[in-house]
Amino acid sequence: MAERPRDLVIVGAGPAGLCAAGAARARGWEPLIVERGQRTGGAWQHIRPDLRCLSDRNHDLLPDGSYPAGETLRATAADVLAWLDRYVDRQSFDLSFGVDANGLRRDDGVIRLVTTAGEIATRRLLVATGEYSRPLVPDLPGSFGGPATHACTLDLDAIQPDEHVLLVGTGNSATDMLPRLLARRARVTVSVRSPLEERPEGLATGPKARLKWEASALPVRLLPPRLRCTDRVEAIDAVLFDAVEQGTVGSVREVIGLEDRGARVGGGTVVPVDRIVWATGYRRDFSWLPGLSIDPTTGVPEHREGLSPDLRGVAFLGLPCMRTRRSGFLRGFADDAAAVLNGLS
Repeated sequence: MAERPRDLVIVGAGPAGLCAAGAARARGWEPLIVERGQRTGGAWQHIRPDLRCLSDRNHDLLPDGSYPAGETLRATAADVLAWLDRYVDRQSFDLSFGVDANGLRRDDGVIRLVTTAGEIATRRLLVATGEYSRPLVPDLPGSFGGPATHACTLDLDAIQPDEHVLLVGTGNSATDMLPRLLARRARVTVSVRSPLEERPEGLATGPKARLKWEASALPVRLLPPRLRCTDRVEAIDAVLFDAVEQGTVGSVREVIGLEDRGARVGGGTVVPVDRIVWATGYRRDFSWLPGLSIDPTTGVPEHREGLSPDLRGVAFLGLPCMRTRRSGFLRGFADDAAAVLNGLS
């Protein structure tokens, strides 16, 4: 007897994939989630536990209406991971861990997901692998003779007192990393793409925050082009700005090349350092899906509010500004999941 196709297969057991599974259950579908790692939570299991979310905790919702428990306005990464674990325990989803998706083919109209555990037949496929699939390290000329590590894999215990560290980047990853490097008594120099002239405002509060929250639910197709999306998350903490301004850390221009004993920055100056930490973001990895049109700059596939125009029956969840300005964040996954699965029906 031929294998009965699944209603829905979800690739990725992070919060986006879990929201998709919850939305599928609400439609009467029984989803299968495949995850390359050994537990649920996606990137949240690797984020430092005390890092805080960008939005109020009661704005970050799962399909059952729950949000991360806690007393502070914004949840920590530890709060989020515990919340996701409780949700999985309640739902008892069909989960397969240690399974890597590496292709798909079609057979009589049925999608066959090719994985390291064999082929899985499904009527619908939802890819929720998140933006943290592949740490991004710039491809620069030359080579550095010392340790060079992306911020997501840095072993802080390896940092020695008075070690000179070049921190490349000025976003939230760099902001999170800076005080940790200073706590190890490292000497830090920050590489900035443009001068740090404008102090980050941080998160809006009061009526301004409420207005910003309501506006974030508007469909991006209704917004002026300049407001539709950005793939850069604004810095919400001024710690890096303050450190440079106060002289606690040095700053140099953008890294344009590598030397054995340091980095070459804009203008041709070589900055000698002991270690380089890349806080340069991530890129999604959809290389295993054949026939996709992908933006080479952002790594985002072409889509229509999450639905793939290239691959029938395939959709995405977790893409930035996929439907609204909330898309791509915890605060948008549940609504996006319901809408995308409606489009896959």
